[in-house]
Amino acid sequence: MSDSHRRPTPSVFSLLIWPLGISVGFKFTPLPFLLAQAGVPVYGIASIASIIHMPAVLVVLSAPLVDVKLRRRTWLVIGALATALGYCLAFPLIGALHLL
Repeated sequence: MSDSHRRPTPSVFSLLIWPLGISVGFKFTPLPFLLAQAGVPVYGIASIASIIHMPAVLVVLSAPLVDVKLRRRTWLVIGALATALGYCLAFPLIGALHLL
């Protein structure tokens, strides 16, 4: 096998899961805790959680588009950048003051 056709090592694939790990880790642990500490009622936390999880539910609808148009690497970069941009926009809005 020549050097130009080498496959990446399995450790490289661990980088691909980081955006999902950060996203899910934040949604399930610190966000509900911080909201509860701020006095947000349980139904408010549940509503916020369901809204936050909506993109993960709707990802099924994007699967045909991903299969047809761009390369997998391009979609990965677009997804990672969109995730980073979304969190940069969402983090300043986290808190009980923005829920009122």
